[in-house]
Amino acid sequence: MSLPSDPANTEGGSSRSRIGFFGITKKLTILLLLVATVPMLGVAYWNMQGALSQVTHLEEQNLKLLAIGVAQRLDQWLQDSLLLVNLLAGDPEVIRLLSLPPEQRSTELDSANKTVHHIGRMSTEVASAYVMDRQGRFLVSNNPQVIGQVRPELEYFQAAIGGDTHVSNLRFGTTSGHSGAYFSRPVRDEQGQIIGVAVIKFLGRVVQTIMDEAGNGDITPFLVDREGVIIYHPDPTIRFRTLRPLPQEKIAQLLQTQNFPVATLTSLDDPVLAEHMLGSRQAGYVRHFAPTWKSHHITGIAPLKNHSWVVGMSEDQAIFVLPLNELFDDTMRSLVLVGGIMIPLSLLIGRRLTSPLAVLTQASHLLEQSFTRSGGQEDGLGVVAGSVPPDLQGLLNLKGLIHTTDEFGQLSRVFQKMALEVMQRKEIMDQLVLEKTRQLLEQNHQLASAQQRIEKELRIAQAMQQAILPTHFPIYQSYGLYATMRPALETGGDFYDFFVLDNHRIGVVVADVSGKGVPAAFFMAISRTVLQNLGSKGSPPSQCLAAANDQLCAQNPLELFVTLFYGIFDSRNGEFCYANGGHAPPYHITLEGKVIPLPSPGDMALGVMDGLSYREQSLHLMPHEKLFFFTDGVTEAFDNAGQAFGEERLERALKDSHALGPQEIVERVDDALQNFLQGAQQSDDITCLAFAYHGRFDLPTIQGGNDQGESREMNTMPPADPPPALLAGAQLVMEEHITALADIPRLAGRVEAASSLQGALPRDAIFQINLVLDEWLTNVISYGFPEGQSPAARVRLYWQGARWIVEVVDRGIPYNPLDKTAPNIAASLEERPIGGLGIHFMREMMDQVDYSWESGHNRLIMIKWTPPVEGVQASQ
Repeated sequence: MSLPSDPANTEGGSSRSRIGFFGITKKLTILLLLVATVPMLGVAYWNMQGALSQVTHLEEQNLKLLAIGVAQRLDQWLQDSLLLVNLLAGDPEVIRLLSLPPEQRSTELDSANKTVHHIGRMSTEVASAYVMDRQGRFLVSNNPQVIGQVRPELEYFQAAIGGDTHVSNLRFGTTSGHSGAYFSRPVRDEQGQIIGVAVIKFLGRVVQTIMDEAGNGDITPFLVDREGVIIYHPDPTIRFRTLRPLPQEKIAQLLQTQNFPVATLTSLDDPVLAEHMLGSRQAGYVRHFAPTWKSHHITGIAPLKNHSWVVGMSEDQAIFVLPLNELFDDTMRSLVLVGGIMIPLSLLIGRRLTSPLAVLTQASHLLEQSFTRSGGQEDGLGVVAGSVPPDLQGLLNLKGLIHTTDEFGQLSRVFQKMALEVMQRKEIMDQLVLEKTRQLLEQNHQLASAQQRIEKELRIAQAMQQAILPTHFPIYQSYGLYATMRPALETGGDFYDFFVLDNHRIGVVVADVSGKGVPAAFFMAISRTVLQNLGSKGSPPSQCLAAANDQLCAQNPLELFVTLFYGIFDSRNGEFCYANGGHAPPYHITLEGKVIPLPSPGDMALGVMDGLSYREQSLHLMPHEKLFFFTDGVTEAFDNAGQAFGEERLERALKDSHALGPQEIVERVDDALQNFLQGAQQSDDITCLAFAYHGRFDLPTIQGGNDQGESREMNTMPPADPPPALLAGAQLVMEEHITALADIPRLAGRVEAASSLQGALPRDAIFQINLVLDEWLTNVISYGFPEGQSPAARVRLYWQGARWIVEVVDRGIPYNPLDKTAPNIAASLEERPIGGLGIHFMREMMDQVDYSWESGHNRLIMIKWTPPVEGVQASQ
């Protein structure tokens, strides 16, 4: 039987094309090529790596020795320069000048001046020489511009007047613009007392000359100071850059003290080189990647013995690796030539070896076609029962291979026998499949009926679960809320709840039961009922969670657990007191639209272990601030690519939502979540609850009593806004009511927290504001109200661009602090009258103070400007 050439038989054609492309002939060809070329390639690569390692090691040692030589030359220059400074400090004329009182020094100035000029001419490397007294005054110098100046703040003066011999970093003169190093030493009298300082400035060109002589076209010398600033490099664009980034405060300090001739200190961002060079105590080398040149370098390192400078000698690895790479390229070209010769030889051998396998492959295709083209009938179940062809001898004669005596002949005979057995067994299997299919069809009908009953019962359970969750959200005068729960399956384990405890308090809870489906739904109903019963009694959240945990542990046969966040909100003062049983803490949405997670200890979930205690925390909400509660089904929702929604996307969705209502916030988060999922299947229950505090709405007066039971009215704050002239465009960031001295420490914390949100007020300015408020409010609460009148004051903090505004309003006795005379701080304690320091602090620490008496209220407004960044001062 010959091979059919039916073009419609796409299955057989596809199979032949795959076998032909990945045939044994090509595999043998590839194998022979690998056997011939891989050993050569391995030997070439091994030899190149060995040579590269040896060359690299030699170059590392060479760079290290070069760096040591440069460091020794610089050390020798430092020692030679110190000899001149010692000569100036020990000169008798200089010692005699500094030993005399200031009014008698004029007679000795000429002699000391000659000494200074003589030492200045002893070396061409000397830029200038100075003699300074103990007060930092320049008495003698070969630079007449500085004589008479008093500069005790200079670093070289500070070091020498303290008894040390000092060598400065390379500094740049403010007038000359040239670099130089300042050498200073104390001048001592015959008794060994320090009476002044001798200073010599040496030109920085000496350092440049030493470094330039050490470099060549391939090796680059450079010098780094203790802060990682490159104070010398042949490339001017690299000078005065740092090895690693420095803080802006440090950069400003260095630019001010060292006088680097650049606007700022940019970084090379080479942390590996910085780690080895900064603070090094011995010579060595380092391999590193240089981001500026985008190449790998080797740098020899050598620290100076007499200074904090470190010498570096750097070379690009590509320079000495290039010859080895060229050698490796030549080897690769030889391998390509060998491969070109081996390809036709390998093809010839492969075809001779695989021609019998091609015959077996052709017979396999014929056997496959006999299965697909055999006749058969289709029964009612869609199964075809085929029949075995009557004669397979012509199909499986294998072109005479069965008569050969080698391994291929034996394989052909086994294949022929196997084909006959397979065709016979196929008919038996068809009958068995037909019978099993009928049985499976009957079982599928039974499973479908059972599935319909289960789905009906689950729909009922889902409706019952949704019914026990609050779906009506009443509108309260002081607060409002809105919530949704979307289960992942027909029933879920998430739940939310809220219940009014009294006229001012409401309890809010969000929880997530472990697992999903019906067991989680039952445990969810039990958990909600237990917590609602305990919470409705008004107990603190920590006690409610502890009691609920004990009850759930006692009735938990499936060993489930629930994470739960429960809090009680008090509309009278905006306090939200809460406890957390292993749940994700909600977000606090501030008046500025910022989204901040509530601080939460995250105690253990409920139902795990009885006898647990839970910690309690509280938060004071400002009017119009919000809270957003959620379960992990929000942050752990996955899209089709397996990426989680996450806390970062949730915080972006909540950002700037302070002006929205609770329902709008929940819908905004849901829209962001659905846009992220893009139709992906929900993996967990999703629950969201938004809570908004509208502000206090109870009576404007509070009745109190004295010891005799008489009632009295507490002062209330005026409804009028502050003067618009001072607060035009200002943003309110904090409001606090003070009714007792015990409230003042809480106010200090609120001021610090509110000002830190803007990130523009230094800590010393915050301390000054709190100090003035403490002094003023202590006087207002203690002495500002008549007998029998309850004290009260309102404090507001505003932010207005570059300044902070503090407003204090009270209905006490009129008192204008601006009319009071400032106390005499210079007077002694016995002569100074008691009081007045608070007003003194206010005037000294605040940039502007304004007072007014209007509608029976004292109104004090204090302004604190954000301090500007100080400029850079030049130093000698």
